[in-house]
Amino acid sequence: MKRIVKPMYDYVAVRRAEPEPNACGLYVPEGAQPNEAIVVAVGDGRVGPDGYLWPLLVKPGDRVLLNRWAADEVGVGPGSERLGILREAEILAILREDPGEKEGR
Repeated sequence: MKRIVKPMYDYVAVRRAEPEPNACGLYVPEGAQPNEAIVVAVGDGRVGPDGYLWPLLVKPGDRVLLNRWAADEVGVGPGSERLGILREAEILAILREDPGEKEGR
């Protein structure tokens, strides 16, 4: 039976992004790479000081930038994929493609 991870409140589950080759086709050593991850699942939101539930800014599928040690690595069941669990506030940035950038420039 496959298990689904549903983070609580303002927690986010991420999968570390695979390293991408640079322009020369070479791989940069792991320690020198930015820590990018893909958001897999998000909680329902953060409870604010007013008692209301504030929705999170990230959503599943977003590519994000993390501090190297930001996420606690967990696995759900034997042989399962390792996911990082962290609070949304620990995400440094949401990475998006620049719509103004054109190919071949």
